[in-house]
Amino acid sequence: TVAPFARRLNADALFGTKLVFDEQDRVTGGFAGPNCRGEEKVRRLRAVYGEDVRLVAAYGDTSGDAEMFQIADDAGFRRFRGRP
Repeated sequence: TVAPFARRLNADALFGTKLVFDEQDRVTGGFAGPNCRGEEKVRRLRAVYGEDVRLVAAYGDTSGDAEMFQIADDAGFRRFRGRP
């Protein structure tokens, strides 16, 4: 999961797409709810922080971040190529 990464950043919250696991605790490839992208990402932010939420900064790397950028004062986009 990305939870340890979020903790190291001292993040206030963690939003993401929940995955489906099988009986052996392996990822099946399915989602256990809506994919956290596009309007769904903004919906989740509003559910936690209120309808009038504004982000000081938002960073993303896919077209699924466009809606989040619309509620951000400073939006950063980076297309990652290759492996880090």
